[in-house]
Amino acid sequence: MADWGAVSPSPRTRLAMAAGRLVATASRLAGRGRGQQVGGRVMLRLAPGLLRDLAWPMAATLVSATNGKSTTTRFIAEALRTSGPTAHNATGANMGPGVATALAAHPGARYAALEVDEAHLPYVARQTRAGVLVLMNLSRDQLDRGAEVTLLAQRWHGLLEGADWPVTVVANADDPLVAWAAGPAGRIVWAAGGQWWREDSALCPVCAHPLARGVAA
Repeated sequence: MADWGAVSPSPRTRLAMAAGRLVATASRLAGRGRGQQVGGRVMLRLAPGLLRDLAWPMAATLVSATNGKSTTTRFIAEALRTSGPTAHNATGANMGPGVATALAAHPGARYAALEVDEAHLPYVARQTRAGVLVLMNLSRDQLDRGAEVTLLAQRWHGLLEGADWPVTVVANADDPLVAWAAGPAGRIVWAAGGQWWREDSALCPVCAHPLARGVAA
């Protein structure tokens, strides 16, 4: 992370931001929604490095999970705002374009608190080089739009295994898939609410054998 305010967006990023806002406004006027996704797609098409350009000067926290990420991200954003301006995708647009729109709306923010779709976390994390990743849970209740939960855990694991920047992971110790995915992180803060994820993590992600759960002596 660079010093807050020391880095300004590149001319290409500024041009992409202007184009994205124009397209988003046209979308709203046409009654086709808020325009966050289409505006973000335009920005990323014109400036593929936009997430890096905008996020690197910020202290960014990414929150990913199947359930609960919007509420958790909102809590984090409100806490961070007590210390400085904070970029936050409050409407829940949590894929690459939505993250781009949130960052572009607060280009001079000191912090970023961003919820990120489970499947899009590796891309967004690598682009933003977020200093904190909050990994909460992986569930099968949204397979209509996401990969099998074990594949998502493998992608998270690969992300942390190859991370070449300092990152702290806050991980849910109650979810075996999340606990395994977080394993390669250099710094892990474990959190637990006392609820075991049983149906959504029946098999070990390494050996594919059934997981045996019990209380350690």
